[in-house]
Amino acid sequence: MSKFCTKCGRPLQEGEVCTCQSEQVSQQATQNGQAQFQQPINQQQVAPSGFSLYIKRFCDVATKTMKSPASMLRTFVKASDFKLGLGFIGVNAAIFSLFIVILFGKVNSLILSLTNLFGRLSSMGLDSAMGMGNSLSFPLLKIFLVTFILTFGGACVLAALLLFFTKVIFKFNTDYKQMLCVASSKSLASIPFSLVACLFALVMPTWSIFIVSFGALLGYFYVAVAIKGAGIVDEDKLTYILFLSFAAMIIITAIVMQVSYKMYLPSVVSDGLGVLKGFGY
Repeated sequence: MSKFCTKCGRPLQEGEVCTCQSEQVSQQATQNGQAQFQQPINQQQVAPSGFSLYIKRFCDVATKTMKSPASMLRTFVKASDFKLGLGFIGVNAAIFSLFIVILFGKVNSLILSLTNLFGRLSSMGLDSAMGMGNSLSFPLLKIFLVTFILTFGGACVLAALLLFFTKVIFKFNTDYKQMLCVASSKSLASIPFSLVACLFALVMPTWSIFIVSFGALLGYFYVAVAIKGAGIVDEDKLTYILFLSFAAMIIITAIVMQVSYKMYLPSVVSDGLGVLKGFGY
């Protein structure tokens, strides 16, 4: 008489033992192994990347600073998150450089329009006038790169000045990472104003300059608030730290502008200035 497995119901021969239980255990072990193998893969896919976390923190700090600048900036400086500070400096430098390029681009358009008009009204010829206009055009790519380097470097120099006056002169226990965060707060304040200024520069260039100036003005107040996150709470000393740092920054900026302004000029103009200087002018 045939027997049947009490677990799966399969007919069995005389003395045969069903293997359904061992097969089920083996399948379950295989499924568990696959699940354990796939779990870290899924977790790896879901886990955000370092760049995503950086962008999220960038946006969080920026938005929270707009709502509560005093408390957020002090917390930011206290954490010494200089990498995020470099991000603020870099983004502002890029946007501000674009703003400067837009302004010089408007000037280039005006120069080309005038030279074309001059070529039509004179015997010079349109092609010659256009060639002259192109030679007088400002080098936009070069202007963008130079402005970016100067703006980014200027923020780093401001951080060094703040460190010098806080640590060397007034003996506060600070470091360059914290001062870099303090200096980056000025860039953070300027970012939205620089963005708006880029839009205004396309239609109302004069107003765009005022808008950028407002961002720079707010940046000074941001620095004054942020530096307290480094433990500098002595109001008397803080007043002179800020004054000396900004005064030194103005002097350094004037020197840099005196040296680098030729980089913004067309090659024909800069070469002409070099010739005049050679004659003692």
